[in-house]
Amino acid sequence: MSSVGWMKAHQITQIDAALKDYDVVYAAAGHPYAAYPTSYAELLECTGAQPMVVGA
Repeated sequence: MSSVGWMKAHQITQIDAALKDYDVVYAAAGHPYAAYPTSYAELLECTGAQPMVVGA
């Protein structure tokens, strides 16, 4: 598992499962003008996030 950010202790990270409906998602990179295009699969892989349903 890869990681992004600077967390030292393991944290539970969750990602909205609805994002898988999009070919491209934009991830924030620490500043309002810094975002990068990625895929849902790549975002899951680099963050180690657990998919979850946010709204119904």
